Amino acid sequence: MELHYTSHKVSDNLILTLHNEIINFEVTTTIKDIMLLEVHGGCHNVVLDLNSVRYMDSSGLGVLLFGKRLTGDNEGNLCLVGVAAPIQFMLSIAKLLNVFRIYDTVEDALKSL
Repeated sequence: MELHYTSHKVSDNLILTLHNEIINFEVTTTIKDIMLLEVHGGCHNVVLDLNSVRYMDSSGLGVLLFGKRLTGDNEGNLCLVGVAAPIQFMLSIAKLLNVFRIYDTVEDALKSL
């Protein structure tokens, strides 16, 4: 499976929009590589737009934790946008729901940074 995404920068914030309906082990390495490149390139915050994502396996949760740690280690934040109910349920079961900053829109996430 190939990762389909778009990205752009607003100040020192990376807006990474994932267009895949499924985030699994086949695409998580690419997501990590994008975040590493951009955060080490000066984007302290990552806004991850998940509006198109309907399912995420454990490696998908792992990439969220990776992004949280990466941005935190670089004095930034990871914000999640448009988290579908099944993914929120997975985050809840894993006791991770309160770990992430979750917003309805990219604009709301950017305002919080």
